[in-house]
Amino acid sequence: MCVDFEGMGMEKGHSELHLWVLNLNELVKSIDMLKNLLSKDEHERANRFAFVKDRNRFICFRGVLRCLLGRYMGQNPREVQIMYGEFGKPFLKQERIFFNVSHSHHMGLIGISRSDPLGVDIEQIRSFPEAQLLSEQFFSDREKRMIRQTQGDIKAFFRIWARKEAFIKALGRGLSQSLERFDVVDESGGWIEYIIDPQGSESYQVRDLSVDPDYSAALCFQGNGKPHIRMQTFLLKSFF
Repeated sequence: MCVDFEGMGMEKGHSELHLWVLNLNELVKSIDMLKNLLSKDEHERANRFAFVKDRNRFICFRGVLRCLLGRYMGQNPREVQIMYGEFGKPFLKQERIFFNVSHSHHMGLIGISRSDPLGVDIEQIRSFPEAQLLSEQFFSDREKRMIRQTQGDIKAFFRIWARKEAFIKALGRGLSQSLERFDVVDESGGWIEYIIDPQGSESYQVRDLSVDPDYSAALCFQGNGKPHIRMQTFLLKSFF
């Protein structure tokens, strides 16, 4: 079941980012197989969900994450040790592999890199009456102006939100990083490509991702380089 980085197209020392798109509704059909990969702590977390649909999606998402990390590391998925930082960002104890995860409704997104810290976010575009209120509370002045000028355009709201979430997840500081202290749009209302860490001098790149017409998704990673970005749909049959 395990192969090396060359087999996955990600060689050690190469600047490459892999993005995996998950359809959780499809993966639920294999929940029994994926459930067997989870740790004791993950089983306990799953059991705390009040609704079966949410519990099943969590199980499938974590099972797939373990499949992927195990494949990249050359380990049994059950043996992968996922740890958590001060602000809750997961990381690997055994090896220098950066990863980040996000899910919304039935879609999931996993980003993996050998070279750079990264953050990903995916948001279902949906009716959201609180969008205007939240933008006034959490967006920067530029972003608030865009939402006002577009009369609360819901696609613009979720595109901004996904970009901001991806950035703070790349930073790894959780909600300790104020959302209004950085911009993801420029003065003219265009979408920026680089963000400077508000608490430092490091530069981060932010990219929009075309995952599904009904979703906004974004990737953010540290540095000014141009890594090769490869996005693909996760198929369980390719791993077993």
